[in-house]
Amino acid sequence: MRTRHVDEGEIPQYFGKAVQFSRSMHAAFSEGNWDAAGLCAVHTAISLNDALTGLRARVRSAGPKHDDAVDLFRRNFTESGSQGAAEDLRWLIGKKSLVEYESRALTEKEAEEAVERADRFLEFARRMLPDQYQE
Repeated sequence: MRTRHVDEGEIPQYFGKAVQFSRSMHAAFSEGNWDAAGLCAVHTAISLNDALTGLRARVRSAGPKHDDAVDLFRRNFTESGSQGAAEDLRWLIGKKSLVEYESRALTEKEAEEAVERADRFLEFARRMLPDQYQE
């Protein structure tokens, strides 16, 4: 698994990106832009994972295999709620190629699930990250 070092000062930057992606995700969803909402949901989760694993392990996933990011998360988060958060992260990362590279558009139902999962992962991150790292 390839990783990159995360300095403590980068953690709030990753979290801030996640919050921006989340806001854009909700705006896109409310306008009926399902692909944009889905892609923002994926990037919300990726940035949150970078902040979370940066906090716990001082690294973030940097390899081409998307599952490595989920494995890194699972190795560092075992407390209550972590299994559900890992499943949300896995589902969202699993949609990355579909949303970003394939011709098929997301359905409204898929976009809605992506938004819900990204929101849950954001709430998990808010519980895990000390206030000093949030916005």
